[in-house]
Amino acid sequence: MRKPMNQTSFQELDQISGKLRMYGRVITAGKRGLSEDDYLPRLGVSIHKQQADIAKAGDYAKVCGFEVDSSALPMSFPHVMSFGLQMELMLLPEFPLPLLGIVHLGNRIRNYRKILPQESLDITVELVGDRLVEKGREMDLEAKVYASGQLVWEGLSTYLSRCKVKHVKAKAKKLPVFAEFENKLEWKLADDLGRQYAAASGDSNPIHLYPWTAKLLGFKRHIAHGMWSKARIIAELLPKLEGDAAEVTVEFKLPIFLPGKVVLHSNQVTAKGCNFELRNDKNDKIHVVGSIKPLVSVAH
Repeated sequence: MRKPMNQTSFQELDQISGKLRMYGRVITAGKRGLSEDDYLPRLGVSIHKQQADIAKAGDYAKVCGFEVDSSALPMSFPHVMSFGLQMELMLLPEFPLPLLGIVHLGNRIRNYRKILPQESLDITVELVGDRLVEKGREMDLEAKVYASGQLVWEGLSTYLSRCKVKHVKAKAKKLPVFAEFENKLEWKLADDLGRQYAAASGDSNPIHLYPWTAKLLGFKRHIAHGMWSKARIIAELLPKLEGDAAEVTVEFKLPIFLPGKVVLHSNQVTAKGCNFELRNDKNDKIHVVGSIKPLVSVAH
């Protein structure tokens, strides 16, 4: 019988490691792995008085298709601000899984109001759950952003750490269902999109940069960041939704190889939001599935 997760142990950080040092730690980190009978430990990290880099927020907005707005951060930019903290959590000695090869499966963002670029923000990241699946171990990392003590943004990311699992029954593979949507919008993705997003976001995973760096990790070519795809979709659909409080949920399906073309399929955005899919231009592969909807209640 698997052991239940213990009470969360939070560590407060004074700073987040720079990009080069961070990736050096990822490569050299010795991780022991975890028995099927155990849960991951409940870990949390926090950092206070963080302020957005306005220049990077502007670059991020341009790369992801947001209107550059000096009065508010793009809705998905707090994920960028919390990403380094997620890495710090997974690099803690108590976290037993190797970081190389971890796959981002999905993400849910709840944005409760506009965040001003000059606001002082407190950010927490907590490992809130894990489970064994056919391909390994899934885990959920929850990021929360506070301004003056008020929760203004939260994001839940689900990751997969691949490993051999003996005691999980394999599920029957389901063929993708291609739903009908009202609207279609094609985007052409440049060869250097991954490098542009990496420069703006700080996520310089080699699978996104060049064909040769991606091949080192088993990909035939470099691929677009999943969170770029989500941000680009938000930039397109959020302005059609009334108000600033919104929830956007996605599942990442198949990778998008660069350069390439993708097509956003979506329904008309109503007061209830809409569903969407990001597919390839031949309409035979689904890359992202998700929904956007207004939040009817504001966090405390």
